[in-house]
Amino acid sequence: MAAGGQQQAAVGQETPRVLQAAVLAENGSPQQPLRIQEKVSKGDTSFVYNIKTNQEIASRLKGHLMLVHGDQDNNVNPANTIRVVNDLIKAHKRFELVILPGQRHGFGDMNDYFFWKMADWYSRWLIGDKRERPVDVTELNND
Repeated sequence: MAAGGQQQAAVGQETPRVLQAAVLAENGSPQQPLRIQEKVSKGDTSFVYNIKTNQEIASRLKGHLMLVHGDQDNNVNPANTIRVVNDLIKAHKRFELVILPGQRHGFGDMNDYFFWKMADWYSRWLIGDKRERPVDVTELNND
């Protein structure tokens, strides 16, 4: 995404090529095309585009969503996920939020827990296995 008017103005001075991609709505009808501006300067190519953020599209959520974030993520600030959560709540959407304490962008010593959390989630919502699971993640004790 462009970071403000300065980049937009600079792109306009370079006479960029404008690329368009067709974007289809969920019902298959065309929406306004995504406009991507290509900027080539001194042999480097960059692109300026505007794609709606997760927060802006929260109201369009269909199906089931689980958000997972390490609370010490130094790559993606956990506040970004909290903003999405806020917008999902405002849009009256059901979702699951998993915060992994002490974890960064990778889930370190909680990777196995995350794996089985995802396995349970996929089993329930993709395969349709609605069996009640015990509170203990017994698979983690199978060393």
